[in-house]
Amino acid sequence: MSTVADGGAGDGATPGVTVVLACRDAVSTVARTLDCLHATSFRDFEVVLVDDASSDGTGELLAEAGRTLPRATVLHLAENVGVARARNAALEYATGTYVWFVDADDSFGPEALGLMYAAAVDASADVVLGRALEVDARAGTSRIVDGLDRSAVLDLGQVCTAIAVGDVRGFLWSKLFRRACLPVDPFPSVRSQSDFLGLMAVLDVASIFAVIPDVVYTYHRSNDSITTRSDLAGQLLACREAFVALLTRRDVDVLKEDLAWFTGVLTYLAGADSILRAAPEGRSLSLVQLRGAAHDVTSTTLRAVARRAPLTAARLAVALLLPRCYTVLYAAARGARERVRSRRRR
Repeated sequence: MSTVADGGAGDGATPGVTVVLACRDAVSTVARTLDCLHATSFRDFEVVLVDDASSDGTGELLAEAGRTLPRATVLHLAENVGVARARNAALEYATGTYVWFVDADDSFGPEALGLMYAAAVDASADVVLGRALEVDARAGTSRIVDGLDRSAVLDLGQVCTAIAVGDVRGFLWSKLFRRACLPVDPFPSVRSQSDFLGLMAVLDVASIFAVIPDVVYTYHRSNDSITTRSDLAGQLLACREAFVALLTRRDVDVLKEDLAWFTGVLTYLAGADSILRAAPEGRSLSLVQLRGAAHDVTSTTLRAVARRAPLTAARLAVALLLPRCYTVLYAAARGARERVRSRRRR
């Protein structure tokens, strides 16, 4: 991989934050994200923009933005390497005390970066955890998908518990990371879930976590979002392995019921749904790729999930024991949702 870097001279002072934006063929959406960067009220930041060998004029848009954004470096990759390796390349040019990763099809308010940075400084935090909003324009829905609704300073055990129950997710854009906690090449070159695996690499060394209740990022969901691809299922298994390995390495105790939720609901059931979301009909055979997790989804796991959410436990049992039946039920439920959405749009 070869790169060409433009700009980045700066004034010699260490910026508070490096903002990393890596994208490919995003000419139709990246302007929104760049506008958000221009409007950011917190100004002690530098920007590293990465064009991952785009063919649609994205590189030219990034180059133009690099001339007006503060302390900007623009990397033009000679070949397409994927978002994970593009982010790793950007980190070689990051000089800020903290790093914030944003995507080229999302948005955030002018106060977001300042709120996270202030929390980081106040707590001497290694990681700041904000909240993220997911907006699905097609469905006309929005929901909080990451973060806690309170201000707090947490330790690693508390954060791992929040991850296990799904309150904190692997998304990068709702978090601010101390640059010193990001190892060399933290993001593995996989098609999905590199964010979560990179977060695990940070948690290997991070100790202080500041939580803020503010929504700092809006994720605009689309049909092309990586979370709708069927290859997510196998990567969820890798995420579970990485999470359990982290707990072991750092000697962190998580309640068995919480780990059961992570295994049964956030790994197996989410993986099954990701397969069927890509193509609801005729995909039951694809569920076999989740059998690697089946030995962990035991009757004990089902009972633990049932104590917290009986209906979810029932879904999990059907997906595990009767995958063909679950395929039919999932397709029927998805069809019903689509009919409701169609009536609302009329």
